[in-house]
Amino acid sequence: MVVALAALPAGSVVKASTLAEMFHVHRCTIRRGVRRGELPAPTKLFGASCWTAGAILRHLEARQEIATQARQKELARIVKLGA
Repeated sequence: MVVALAALPAGSVVKASTLAEMFHVHRCTIRRGVRRGELPAPTKLFGASCWTAGAILRHLEARQEIATQARQKELARIVKLGA
């Protein structure tokens, strides 16, 4: 999944259908992921939705960092309540 995406050069253009294949989901799921903010907004290229591999990976890394910070904040809150 993400390993295949990470193996691509950062400037590689990835179409929605290819991204759906990489994640083993339907193209509609890709569109829903964009609406929910789980994926970055695509760029239109010849009428097709596409991204660069680097843009997708940067977006996923940023989401992971936000989740990590939220988890650390919650853990600190729990430790404070237990003290």
